[in-house]
Amino acid sequence: MTEKQQKFIIDKINNGWSYTEISNQLGIDRRKISNWCTNNNCISSKAKNKKSISDNWTDERIEQFKKMYTEIKYDVYVYTYNDILTEFKEISNRSTVQNIANKYGLVRDEKYIEKGKSLTYIQREKIIENNKILNITEISKKMKINERTISNFLKSQGIKPNRANPKYKKEIMLNNEDFKKDYENLLLSPTYISSKWDVDHKTIKIWRKQDYGDYTHRVNGALARTRPEQEFEDILFNLEIPYFYQWQIDNWTIDYYLGNKICIEINGAYWHSIDKTLEKDKRKLDDLENKGYTVINFTEYEIYNEKNKVIQIIKEHAALR
Repeated sequence: MTEKQQKFIIDKINNGWSYTEISNQLGIDRRKISNWCTNNNCISSKAKNKKSISDNWTDERIEQFKKMYTEIKYDVYVYTYNDILTEFKEISNRSTVQNIANKYGLVRDEKYIEKGKSLTYIQREKIIENNKILNITEISKKMKINERTISNFLKSQGIKPNRANPKYKKEIMLNNEDFKKDYENLLLSPTYISSKWDVDHKTIKIWRKQDYGDYTHRVNGALARTRPEQEFEDILFNLEIPYFYQWQIDNWTIDYYLGNKICIEINGAYWHSIDKTLEKDKRKLDDLENKGYTVINFTEYEIYNEKNKVIQIIKEHAALR
């Protein structure tokens, strides 16, 4: 925009021309003229004398508007125009929001806005409220918002995420005798307790660490493992499923006992291909099933080459625990 055009705009504004009339005369976009006038305090006498909606606001109301318009100190949240329109019912459109902001010299730096990651005003308030009784993972599930977004928002507000301090809920939950029975049974995994009692599995792990220290999932850890067994234990560990190794049931020794009458046998390629071993395996299977046990056999080949299949089978049976 040239200096001559700027002088023309100032002159016509003072004579009561509208932005549209000036735009048609100069061939310049109306919004560009409007923005230039706003930045250079070029306002018509008619506009200056026009009463603003905010003239009747209290100081508290004005401060609330300023806060909602300018609070952009973090990259996970910024108030939107819709939030302001929701809060200030007397404002009917975005243009009025911008006019009031111009009146108070407020500026929004759009570089702080990340599309797809912003939280609405209502979501922001709910996160702060939910953080009093839920941890980040539980808030994420309830509100369907990414955990990192919630965490960054709370940190930006100087609020300590409840994940680090879940004690408030532990005392309440342990008053429930049924929950306490499951919680103290270390054969039940945090994942199972989470699905049954709607408490995040990470929270259960934190509570158990407080009460039992770094308790291990490997109950009989001193016994040596074969390579397929080591691979299988890594699967159980990643699934957070505790177990007994070499568990004794009557006259039979079970490779892995998961509780609730679920037995898992790992069959090595060599030893479990011998006729004598095959006959023993069949007798064991028949006897345990007759006594109500579920026996799952995994071959060495399945452990190494069909891990996804193994994981799926374990999940299906672990869900019954």
